[in-house]
Amino acid sequence: MELIKQFFAKIISGFLLGVGFVIAAGLLGGYAISHITTTAIDTKATEIEYEIPEYKSPYREYDETAKLQAIVKTENINNGLFSLLGEINNNGEYSWQMIQLKAELFDKSGKFIEQCEEYVSQTIKPNQTINFKLSCKSASCNAFEPKGYHSYKLIITEAQHITDE
Repeated sequence: MELIKQFFAKIISGFLLGVGFVIAAGLLGGYAISHITTTAIDTKATEIEYEIPEYKSPYREYDETAKLQAIVKTENINNGLFSLLGEINNNGEYSWQMIQLKAELFDKSGKFIEQCEEYVSQTIKPNQTINFKLSCKSASCNAFEPKGYHSYKLIITEAQHITDE
């Protein structure tokens, strides 16, 4: 019986020694791997100098350098509808599309009374001329009543530059 007790004592002692060894080896190995990985990442991060290239959009903002010019050929007020017929000239070096025209209407004293906007979706290339029609209706889609109308100011407020292909 004493022999069996010694046998089990050695087995338990060996088991506990093995478990202790595995725990110690796991902790030491985990620390070593963590240290090596952190060092490798820090070293790689300092070695690599990555520059993000600057993004250049194929579009550019519309401004006066676009050299687009809107010219009114005819002004009409019929049956409560105000319209301007004319042409847009591209005197610049780029093609444009989705050109937004805005007409501001004034009375005799120069007081602002209404505004009208229209998009011209057609593409206009350099040295090209396209036609437009800008019509005014009231906000409720009823016919425009030009009470006190005397003059207008027509401007191009927006356009999309496109690349020529």
